Amino acid sequence: MSLAKRALICAAVDHSIKGVLIKGPSGTGKSVLVRAFAEVLPERDVINIPQNITDDQLFGGLDLEKAVSEGKAMVSGGLLSRTDGNFVYLDNANLMDGRTLDSLMECIESGKVILEREGVSAEYLLETTAIASMDPSERDIPDSIADRFEICVNIIPEKDFRERAEIVRADMEHRRDISAYHEDYRESDAETASIIKSARLILPSVVLDRDDVVTIVKICRELNVGGHRADLSAAKVSKVLAALDGRAFVTDTDVSDALVLCLPHRRTLRTREKAEGGKVFELIDDSAEDIQPDTEIVEDVPVLVEEFDEEAEQDQEGAADPGPLEPSASTGSRYDAIFERAKEALDEIAELEAFRLHEIAGIRSKRAPLSMRNSGRYRGFRVPKGKTSDPAFDATVRAAAPYQISRESNGLSIKIESQDIREKIRVRRKSCSFIFAVDVSGSLVKGGMMGIVQNAIRSMLMESYVKRDRVSLVTFRERVAEVAVPFTRSVEMICDTLEQAPVGGSTPLASAIIVSRDYAVNYLRKHPGENCYIILITDGCATTPAFPCADAMGEIRRIAPVIKDPKIEWTVINSGGVYDVKRKDDARKLAEYLDARYIDIKDLGEY
Repeated sequence: MSLAKRALICAAVDHSIKGVLIKGPSGTGKSVLVRAFAEVLPERDVINIPQNITDDQLFGGLDLEKAVSEGKAMVSGGLLSRTDGNFVYLDNANLMDGRTLDSLMECIESGKVILEREGVSAEYLLETTAIASMDPSERDIPDSIADRFEICVNIIPEKDFRERAEIVRADMEHRRDISAYHEDYRESDAETASIIKSARLILPSVVLDRDDVVTIVKICRELNVGGHRADLSAAKVSKVLAALDGRAFVTDTDVSDALVLCLPHRRTLRTREKAEGGKVFELIDDSAEDIQPDTEIVEDVPVLVEEFDEEAEQDQEGAADPGPLEPSASTGSRYDAIFERAKEALDEIAELEAFRLHEIAGIRSKRAPLSMRNSGRYRGFRVPKGKTSDPAFDATVRAAAPYQISRESNGLSIKIESQDIREKIRVRRKSCSFIFAVDVSGSLVKGGMMGIVQNAIRSMLMESYVKRDRVSLVTFRERVAEVAVPFTRSVEMICDTLEQAPVGGSTPLASAIIVSRDYAVNYLRKHPGENCYIILITDGCATTPAFPCADAMGEIRRIAPVIKDPKIEWTVINSGGVYDVKRKDDARKLAEYLDARYIDIKDLGEY
């Protein structure tokens, strides 16, 4: 929680910070924190924006009253027009329409709203900061939108029983006497407000050293952060943190703390890949070593700083010498310290995020398909082709409003003609079904991979649970492949069954493929609008054929073309040991036979 408080205070100090994203499970006090933060800054209100708000309600649109009474097409400001100089709060921002959220953040970032709709044009300035909260287990925000938030923090549920008991006590005190409770914290809030006010005065004089800039840029590159927003945000927040501490210069701690605030939602996980001669990341081996920054990068920092100096001297000809920079050795040591501190904190955050099942299965489109029925969420409107049974009343009235003066009312409040009719555009999410076909044969047990596979499946299932997709479990060992759990939405049923499943014996891989495919085909016959994704978790080493033959892998190669179905997609996750080269090749061959995506289990953290 302290990190989230710090993020909000940073936004209060520097108005150029346009977005703060707070992630955390339900019930961790995200909304309570934002409401309490609003009381600390009486000069700025917090304007709540509902999840289901329409574009007209948010950005503005045609003024219906003037259009009907005067026949003039004039703009009426939306909710966003009242947020200038205040904060915007988006509770459960991940559940908002992605197009609306993207447009909102674009307006906040650019500092103005441009309206072009229904024959009216308008533009107004907007100076505000967006504070958004979300539960990561429900649905994620697209990377392109998340990148617009300069700061992102995670609230972790308290585990210490003493702290949890203190939370209960504080809640009971608040409910018993709200006024007394607020009085107890009034002094603390006043102190926070004073710190913010002082930091605002100091901020213009804070100097970000040229070496600090280079360090931020190099670390962002080392941590595989795309684009330049992360570099800019970290530089900006570093200065704010220094101002909050009453300093006009930036320290190593400021830089590392700023990176922790600005990189969690922008960082990719490539730094967890297997280093040359090293071990792989934690999913495979708990004793895996962190990857150190490349020596070349550390040695290269002083050279880049010298180039930076030459450019500065050209721009400031005749200016006083800024003085020598730190020696090369201390620069490299400083870089190491900042890198390790920031990376350690970011790694802890990354471990909290679950695997993305839809990405693992290769479902790239995250947009909801258009609904051909009168069901689903109302997203927009269009001119219908012929008659419609699903009119968009609000859009229809707006289309008819400017013409009311020239039309005969005939006793009607508003006269609507056929050319005014607009039809609703609805969207509804296309559901999917997943079959986990898991190899529980002896090779999995001997390789010590059973626990890793169970943890990986549990993490992947959390994605399907919140999206309300159906999942099924097929297990195979000895000569038997069977549907252990029919399609369900219960994560616990899948996990419990897998944990209790008998293990050991030979691997009837061909039988597992046939059983999984037949079960998927039968299910899709009853649910023609869905697609099915079979996730085959195995080391790929078939030892028992489904039919009498000598070559179990050859049998798979022969049946693969026969079982293909356009509505069934396969993913092979190699559960073989890390250094078992032969079985890694078996799993790759299996993926080739099935035209499946191939993923090594150690790489699941990238999804």
